[in-house]
Amino acid sequence: MLSSTRRRWSGWWLAAGFVLGLSATAELSDRTQLAIEALQRLKGSEEPNPALQQAARQIALQIPDEPEFVELVREFRLSGMESNLVAFAVRHTESPAAAEAIRETLGREGLVFLGKRLELEGPETAPLLASLAAAGDPRCLPLIKPVLQDAGRPVATRILALKVAASTAAGASNLLEQLRTDSLPPELAGSATTVLKESRWPEIRSAVSATSPTVPRKPAGFPPVPELVAMKGDPVRGALVFRRPDVACIGCHQVRGEGVDFGPKLTEIGAKLGKDALISAILDPSAGISFGFEAWRFSLKDGDDVVGLVSSETGEEVLIKQQGGPQIALRKSNISGREKLPLSIMPAGLQDNLSLQEFVDLIEYLASLRPEAK
Repeated sequence: MLSSTRRRWSGWWLAAGFVLGLSATAELSDRTQLAIEALQRLKGSEEPNPALQQAARQIALQIPDEPEFVELVREFRLSGMESNLVAFAVRHTESPAAAEAIRETLGREGLVFLGKRLELEGPETAPLLASLAAAGDPRCLPLIKPVLQDAGRPVATRILALKVAASTAAGASNLLEQLRTDSLPPELAGSATTVLKESRWPEIRSAVSATSPTVPRKPAGFPPVPELVAMKGDPVRGALVFRRPDVACIGCHQVRGEGVDFGPKLTEIGAKLGKDALISAILDPSAGISFGFEAWRFSLKDGDDVVGLVSSETGEEVLIKQQGGPQIALRKSNISGREKLPLSIMPAGLQDNLSLQEFVDLIEYLASLRPEAK
């Protein structure tokens, strides 16, 4: 007669075999849900045993792009899944599970692993930083310090790193102190002010408003706007400036389909705005925010905040477009409040990386963007 321990282990192995068989025969959506439900019932409150962990691992590896993947890794303490978790976070920045994947990675002493992924600039850098910001975990702070200090990284990347820092109370307070003491890299000061004015903590928003000047700072050596308008630029050189990684215009705007669909499309901007308006839009982005591109902060019932542009809205949900292009759907039943922000979501200070002539060239290029002749 089998002992109770042997009977329990035998039952677990039979159940695990059932789950694995189920995962191989049912339709994908049914397979996932039924297998996960069966595993959860079998696990109960006990420590996961090897048989159930094997079953959970096999199912998890079959659904690497589903939120349930992160749930299985967490619930069954599946080892060696850090790379898979980060890959999920990079591919699915719009999913709340991306933040959970980052937290799970950090909980597995993943600082070194994540740090190596951020060492070199690449296509996954922006989405990884976006997920780090969504995680709002203070353990992320050591990861982004080298990114903030690296003048060779694109400005758009360093602005995302600012958002990671500002996603935690400790990081936001540290950024505020750096602004007060002028210890931030000068090219990031304007963007840091913008990011902190969108902070979820009222005391941070009040403090940065008191610290920052109310009049937009003009870069050293730049003449008044009328003189800038009169200067002659080269639109060909300006097109190169527009596409430079450290200027990052192309990371938020499209010109004839090229670039990221986030801010206003600029294909015909020269026919809509004069040079004076183009100059002012860059030097002081918050002075005239285009209709439909106002930034909103949504407070969620779980305590999180989401900041972005309202892409669309129905009776049940709001679709929010976040910087860089990813979108997130918020159920209205999960929203506790919303606030239209007075500042443009376009960071101030992007011109700090430009010489006077490069700035004039950029304006000349934008002024040249007009409807194509038919």
